[in-house]
Amino acid sequence: MDRAGGPGDNLVAEHINEQGDPDFNVGGVKRDMPPELQLEQLASYIHATYEDGPNYLALLPDRITHAAMLMLGSAVDHAMPATKWAGGVEVRPHELGAVFAPSEPTGAWAVSVWDGPANAKEMLWRPDVAAAAELSGTTILDVDDPADAQRAVDAVGAGVVWALGDVALPDAACYIVTFPSAQPERPGLVQVRAGSGLAGTEYHADGLISTPAEIRRRVEEAATFLRSAPSASAE
Repeated sequence: MDRAGGPGDNLVAEHINEQGDPDFNVGGVKRDMPPELQLEQLASYIHATYEDGPNYLALLPDRITHAAMLMLGSAVDHAMPATKWAGGVEVRPHELGAVFAPSEPTGAWAVSVWDGPANAKEMLWRPDVAAAAELSGTTILDVDDPADAQRAVDAVGAGVVWALGDVALPDAACYIVTFPSAQPERPGLVQVRAGSGLAGTEYHADGLISTPAEIRRRVEEAATFLRSAPSASAE
């Protein structure tokens, strides 16, 4: 990657673990890197190694884990949210999608919504939903079809809607909006990509590529918001 020269060049060079460099080593260097440089290394490897296709998003979590182990080094925790936190979650079917019930439910309900393809929902989105459910004690109904989000809110009395990307938001008390392309007008937690120009909590991300650490941070902060949001009981 081309870089402009500057006073930080020596520090950057110390951390870089580039394929093709004679000093490249599998597992990376045994030191931590700034989050923005971790993302740069991770994203550059994924973009160079994998082609876009129907299964790209579904395979992305495994590819992120593999690339992080290869490029970011042994000093970094590579656990994904579902691996780290969602072991106690019960998943049960619902006519509108899937319910993620935490091991210690508080009685609060939320609805989550993303318009991604079905295989990506299962592999990329719903594991994060499950982890946030377990961390917060909130039972979350993730809808199969974004058009059913309002029905879902009404069915379970959800106090929070959590949306990934740009989808039509149903009526709810408050919202988590993750990676919108425009500033949401609804009250709540807005999670934005660093450098997007939008107001909110910033995370280093390239599209839906983030380091495992940033994914965990984003899910933890969604769970913190869910714990403090208005509670509602199921039907």
